[in-house]
Amino acid sequence: MVMLIYYKRSGINATLALILNAVILIAALSYFAIFLITIFQICTGFALYAPLSSWWVPHMFAWVSPLMGGDAIVRVWHHTFT
Repeated sequence: MVMLIYYKRSGINATLALILNAVILIAALSYFAIFLITIFQICTGFALYAPLSSWWVPHMFAWVSPLMGGDAIVRVWHHTFT
């Protein structure tokens, strides 16, 4: 709140700085969201591949399907975020 008052009294340069800080914050939040979506895609993708694979890595994600309610729901969410 104090910084908002400071920026308001400082003039156009401070207003520009406040706007740019907001843009940077939005960019950081969007990158974090993309990171979380990527992790979700990896987990659901390996969960869908687990029943078909004999490799050990997909089997580490076999818990995702029962947690989300089955393969059909996992597939819907996986393709929704794709």
